[in-house]
Amino acid sequence: MPGPTSTVHIVIFRLRPDADPGAFLHVTDQMLQWLRKQPGFVDYELYRGEPGQDWADRLVWRTPGDAERARERFATTQVFAELTKYVEDDYRSVVAHPVPLAS
Repeated sequence: MPGPTSTVHIVIFRLRPDADPGAFLHVTDQMLQWLRKQPGFVDYELYRGEPGQDWADRLVWRTPGDAERARERFATTQVFAELTKYVEDDYRSVVAHPVPLAS
C-alpha cells in the first residue's frame, strides 16, 4: 500500500504483434526479481486487458528519489534490453504521488 510520501509509476503499453506473451511474462518475472533488490522498492503489479489490448504495470517506491535512481539503473540492465523486444515503443507512463482526500 502506498504511503503518504510514496511514488507510484504506472506504465501503459501494448506488446508487439509478434511478441510471445509467455516469454514476456518470463522476462517480467526477471524484472520483478531485480526490482525486489532495489532500495526503496515497495510493490509491483502487472495488469492485462483483453488480448490485443493494453497492459499496465504499477510500481510503488518509497520516495521519488528511489524511483528515479532505480529507473536510471534499470535502463542499463540486460532485463531492460530484453523487455524492449516485447513492448511497443509508444508506451505511456505517469509518475504520481498520493493526494490526500477529505472524506
